[in-house]
Amino acid sequence: MDTPDAGYFPWAPYEIGEWNYYGEFWRSSTAYVYAMETASHFYAPYAACRYTGIYSLVDGWEAGYPASGGCATHYGEYNAWCTSATCDPNVGNPPNYAVFGTQAMAANAWYFVNDLFGVNVYISDRDAPTVSASGIPPGWVQDATFQANGYDSGVGVNNVGVTGGQAWNSGCSVDPTNHCPANATVTADTTSLPEGINTINATATDLIGGPGHTFNGTIGQVKIDRSPPLIAAAGRLHDRADKPVNGDATLDIDAYDPAPSGGLASGVAGIELRIDGALKASQYQHCDTTTDLTGCELSLPTYSFHAPDYTDGPHTIGVTVTDNAGNVSTSQWTVTVANSASLMMPCTDQGAAVNFPVYSLGAVFDTLVRHQIIRTCDVPDPADVTAGHTRENSVTVSYGDCVADQPDANHEAHGCIPPLQIQTFPACERNSALYRVDTEGTPMPRTDTTVRGVPAAYFDDSDTGGASRLEIYTGSVTVVLFGPDVLELLAAAQSMLPTLPNPFTDLDPLIHTPTTAPLLAPVSGALDGTLTC
Repeated sequence: MDTPDAGYFPWAPYEIGEWNYYGEFWRSSTAYVYAMETASHFYAPYAACRYTGIYSLVDGWEAGYPASGGCATHYGEYNAWCTSATCDPNVGNPPNYAVFGTQAMAANAWYFVNDLFGVNVYISDRDAPTVSASGIPPGWVQDATFQANGYDSGVGVNNVGVTGGQAWNSGCSVDPTNHCPANATVTADTTSLPEGINTINATATDLIGGPGHTFNGTIGQVKIDRSPPLIAAAGRLHDRADKPVNGDATLDIDAYDPAPSGGLASGVAGIELRIDGALKASQYQHCDTTTDLTGCELSLPTYSFHAPDYTDGPHTIGVTVTDNAGNVSTSQWTVTVANSASLMMPCTDQGAAVNFPVYSLGAVFDTLVRHQIIRTCDVPDPADVTAGHTRENSVTVSYGDCVADQPDANHEAHGCIPPLQIQTFPACERNSALYRVDTEGTPMPRTDTTVRGVPAAYFDDSDTGGASRLEIYTGSVTVVLFGPDVLELLAAAQSMLPTLPNPFTDLDPLIHTPTTAPLLAPVSGALDGTLTC
């Protein structure tokens, strides 16, 4: 211990000596001593005194001093316990000191003994601890680690607790060798927190604790989103998943980020469309779900896939959606580009050649591009299986931005209906004799029709939700046109030209010039169904 300039109390003019000792128990600008107790043994033959006090370099003596113990005026021995000097805990002025000392007050007090057995020093400060946060991410995250930083400039931090973290306790004391630290940090993470916006609360106390020495408050918030966004895809390019596609096919993508019940999610940040791994379209946004009540949804502008830009064969369509917390959703499918007629669906009966003329409207008709050619081979007719009847070879050419599927074993086609189709059947399979008997559910044709000089039959199925069709009987085949109305069908009939593809590679790539030139007259037996297949 050192001796500060504590001064002395002149007990008598003949005072001859004074010894002051002090202890700087706490090195802090805000902590201070507010009370002390001493236990000592005092022995003096003549007048001498001992004292206990609290001394401030700013205010001087704050408590105790002068002599607060016993004084001896003759030879004697005194034992004093718990001699104290106390001031209000809110009065002490930092930094101050606990002081004890001895005075000899007589000229003949040539010796004395003052043994200090123990000192209890009481320390306080006027400031509560504080807690601040570091490492809390400002935006949305899936999970995060952050820190709660406790601070107390007085007696130091005793414990710190924080949302998502394990409470920390210093185990410190007022022992000069075990001071409480001025700073203490607790690390926390968000893995135990729910999705949404979470308030981060913290607590801290100094060594004194209680009112005025405790922190309990909010130090920030963490926004958690661990759920991937949702993808909604629509359009022909999506509908043709695992199927052939040609011409133009559109794709619409909408993305959503569902929020937990009663909460918020981070919102969609971006959409990317890739074809065979190459980025084809994207859409990004900066959106705050705390102010955007729609949940920061995002849509990709309609994308048009132009099949002629790609080689025939399979191509992979991939959609990736990311939200503002980094969650990712993907959707992927394959379409098979079929630009050339050589990729039409093959026959299962490889021996069944196309041995009849096939009619088409050329590569383009009335702005409708030829998109698909389907060949149907001999398959059992479910309407007359016992008789062994089969549906013979036929070829369908479709026009317009739509692709129909190969008919199944029940002769039912799937997928969408093209705007215009032209089918060619051998007359032994399909002819006007089929309509001589009224069959329930089958509309009767107008049979008083001729087209380009040959017999024809017109069917109006629009009242049952179907398309109109026109059957034309020419040579040894029956040509069936499907379209929106009779005018469109008659215009298409004027562009019909035959070809005999065998082997089947492609049809006439040219654009046909409309004509009224007569078609071949039906061969004998073609109309009455007496031809054999």
